Amino acid sequence: MALYTPTEAQVASVREILQTFIPLELADFILMEAKYWPCIHCERSEKIQVHARFYPDLKAAWCYLVSPPVPGTRSHEKKIQRVEFRMRSHDQGWATHPGPWSWFEAFIIQPPASGESNPPWVEEALLHPIDLRAHSDGTAYDEHFSGSSTESNRRWHVSSNAIASRARQNHFISWTREENTGDRDANSPKGREGLGHELVRMLKPGDRVALLALAEQWGWENHVIRASMDIYYSI
Repeated sequence: MALYTPTEAQVASVREILQTFIPLELADFILMEAKYWPCIHCERSEKIQVHARFYPDLKAAWCYLVSPPVPGTRSHEKKIQRVEFRMRSHDQGWATHPGPWSWFEAFIIQPPASGESNPPWVEEALLHPIDLRAHSDGTAYDEHFSGSSTESNRRWHVSSNAIASRARQNHFISWTREENTGDRDANSPKGREGLGHELVRMLKPGDRVALLALAEQWGWENHVIRASMDIYYSI
């Protein structure tokens, strides 16, 4: 998270001051160039170990962290500008076949329809990390790990652990609305790689971002120490 992050009221106040000297369009341009944006922040420091070998198909997925909902309404949307992830983690410290099969993904949890409520696993994930396969008879795992290609069910690759290293690693990933010019793989089994701008552009009021810790293949593990998310938006 930035050393200083303004509130919505502070951004509005600065815009109002600027408007006394320059046109609104130029004031908004200055705020955008300065990245003077409010931020939604969440973090968790709870150690978990995600073991692929505990499951018959050697696939494990834990929901480690869920963000607060994106502010705004459908008639007055907040434009998401950047999403940042920070994780501290490592794998099992050895490997017998190519990897990495210890990684992180993100996906969007959309608000429930009118008259409905979130699945029980979402409410629990707001309190602590959860094993998706142990909740809702496994439907949460099947829904978000099966690789569905529908737009509302996409998952995005965030970062992978270094292979065969027990040393704790710090990961920092920043996605903006701008498309990545590097490698991309929309069909990766580890989530859509190099396409994080899609998540940033798709976020709407009421949406939450979930961070998954995953491991696949025999012997692979994902040891998570802590993680945080920052979602920056313009008003």
